[in-house]
Amino acid sequence: MSILNQANNLMSGEIEVQKVYSREVLVWERKRYDITKIAVVELDGNFQPTEQVEYFEKISATKNFLKANPEKFYAVFIGENANITSISNYAFQDIINLVEITIPESVTTIGRDAFHGCKGLKTAELNCPITKIDMYTFDNCINLENITLPETLTDISIHAFYQCTNLKEITFPKNLAVIGNNAFQNSGLLHVDCHVPELTLGMNVFVSSALVSVSVGHVVSADKGVFSKCNSLVSVEFSGVSISNTMFSECASLETVHIGAEIQEISSTAFNNTPSLTAIYLDVPENSVSGANWGAPDTCKVHWLD
Repeated sequence: MSILNQANNLMSGEIEVQKVYSREVLVWERKRYDITKIAVVELDGNFQPTEQVEYFEKISATKNFLKANPEKFYAVFIGENANITSISNYAFQDIINLVEITIPESVTTIGRDAFHGCKGLKTAELNCPITKIDMYTFDNCINLENITLPETLTDISIHAFYQCTNLKEITFPKNLAVIGNNAFQNSGLLHVDCHVPELTLGMNVFVSSALVSVSVGHVVSADKGVFSKCNSLVSVEFSGVSISNTMFSECASLETVHIGAEIQEISSTAFNNTPSLTAIYLDVPENSVSGANWGAPDTCKVHWLD
């Protein structure tokens, strides 16, 4: 559910905005902001808007204002008609008092490290038709809780959400094709549900995250250690041509794995050091994939398609 909803334009140059915090049960007052500029709204101690609003025409001026007022918290709304088409590399890097960011449809690119180290950032509303979350974009945004990804997105690059420890859930767009190395390492994600036409996974994508369950489909390529060291991971549903080296290794709580009919190869180290793993179910005939138990405990039972 979107945390920050933009309402219909009320009049030329104005928009009505309502924000609802689902976790903190905080409701924004209804306000009007000039959509031809970047609105910077000061927040109170409960992260509700005050009457203090500053307007800027450039991202750089917005960043300078935030840096000059480190003792206050702010929400930033980039107006739809503000003539902002891109957010440059490092645009808001290490701006720790940025709590909210809303990016409109006019923006077509967001550069690398754009919000890297924004430790106060809680919500990012990406209403823009970007195709890529560039490298390190939200790296070390340790308080990020809510993010809306556009349906146009096809690529989540390396370290994009690294160390986002409060990010518990995310909805993956239906056309997503690539998730890069360490993209969600040490994240707070509890569940991954990603079924797309074709998915390529980089190295250590979700390593040491808080995952409890995984359901991924149509993986055409995966590097090593994708879900390794996820100590809370209990169940996996996997559909793809291969399970790579150490993909699920050192997942101490992993109990069951269900592997779809696309599978052709499973690495001998795929399930190393998974002491709780009791059953692997495969939707293929017996011994059509060599090497069982693929590093799983001797007590783990492999179930083939009848």
